[in-house]
Amino acid sequence: MTEWWGWLASAFKVSSWRAAAIAAGGVAVFVLRSKALLPFEIPALLLTATGLATIGFGAVALFDLIAATFRGLQALAGYLREVWNVRRQRRYILRHLETLSLKEKEIFGRLLATNERSFVATETGGYANTLIAKQLVARPAQIATLLNFVYIVPEFVWRELQRRKDQFPDSDDPTDPWRVPWGV
Repeated sequence: MTEWWGWLASAFKVSSWRAAAIAAGGVAVFVLRSKALLPFEIPALLLTATGLATIGFGAVALFDLIAATFRGLQALAGYLREVWNVRRQRRYILRHLETLSLKEKEIFGRLLATNERSFVATETGGYANTLIAKQLVARPAQIATLLNFVYIVPEFVWRELQRRKDQFPDSDDPTDPWRVPWGV
């Protein structure tokens, strides 16, 4: 425990569950005594010790509960912040679909026609280099040969491309539209 009340738990050398159980036991003693359900009388000194233990262990349990609640809320806030950032980044990337050139649309048209999310190109990406710059196409780490590198369309982009399939016609040219011919 690194919280400021950690000294309280370390002074009692008890976990929060045990502290809660001891505090509940102390409360039960006082409730039973006030209802006159105990068959014997408890000395005043023992009642004072029970009261102090109930307050002390109850404070440990309460502070641990508050700390756990705050840690849970911080984790939830971090998760929601991450989800928000991912969605914002995806919206930013998907906005690029509105501004594609004819060549970029031809590349996506070929991929959609063959139902392939990945393709092989040179290290620079060929004509797909603008798609790579717009993050509509990505290169997985260390999947390459000397002259061929694998590129893949991220899943969320692929789903959006399939929704807009009619905007990306396939060309009649049998060559890969992302490859730059030699000597050009």
